[in-house]
Amino acid sequence: MGLNNEEVYVSMLTSWERKGRQETQEEIAKNLLREGLAVELVVRVTGLTDLRVRELQAQLAQSRD
Repeated sequence: MGLNNEEVYVSMLTSWERKGRQETQEEIAKNLLREGLAVELVVRVTGLTDLRVRELQAQLAQSRD
């Protein structure tokens, strides 16, 4: 049995909201890292994983080169 149109719509909205929150958290993390905050603190503040914050930190370092 497939999903009806309303279920598909709600599923899409939920997915977009999650993606938007993730992007916002990542932007906040980048700003905090630029300000020199420790990775561990950025993880606690944003709720992102340690791995993701370190990836963002590496991206910032590459963009400075």
